[in-house]
Amino acid sequence: MKSSDIEDIQATFGQMLLRMRSVLYRFCLAYTDGQPANVDDLYQKIVSKLWDGWGSFRNESDEITWVYRVAINTVRMEYRKQQHSVTFVPLDSQLLDSLADDSGDEQLETLYHLIDRLPDLDKQITLLYIDDLTHAQIADLVGMSENAVKQRIYRIKLKLHKMYIEDERQ
Repeated sequence: MKSSDIEDIQATFGQMLLRMRSVLYRFCLAYTDGQPANVDDLYQKIVSKLWDGWGSFRNESDEITWVYRVAINTVRMEYRKQQHSVTFVPLDSQLLDSLADDSGDEQLETLYHLIDRLPDLDKQITLLYIDDLTHAQIADLVGMSENAVKQRIYRIKLKLHKMYIEDERQ
């Protein structure tokens, strides 16, 4: 392989990583305790796995679907090694603010706090939905049918709305 080919591969990978950076950091936040060192460790492990698999990525699925699949598998392998189960933990609001386009947006912060209170699968589906994945992509990632995902998203929206109303009353 010529050095120009290697440089092209590295450049293409770097561009993909820039596009997926905030998606990956939100993912890492959801699967760690939110401590910057732990988020960065998981991020680096995922990036390493992405790089290892970059040469075999054949564009048969959307880039974001492939990235999520690698990220989810990386988390599963890491937790298996540590003999822990994969669980979501509350998201660190300071890091969320730095990742959000509108870091001063109080509604966004409220939304993420409500999402934190959802059951794990609902939280995962919601984060994927927020990242603009299609119902089909989400279904593929979580192992559900597309119709089941549509129904789940509808119920999650109702649940989030109800939680918001209840919080406002208190």
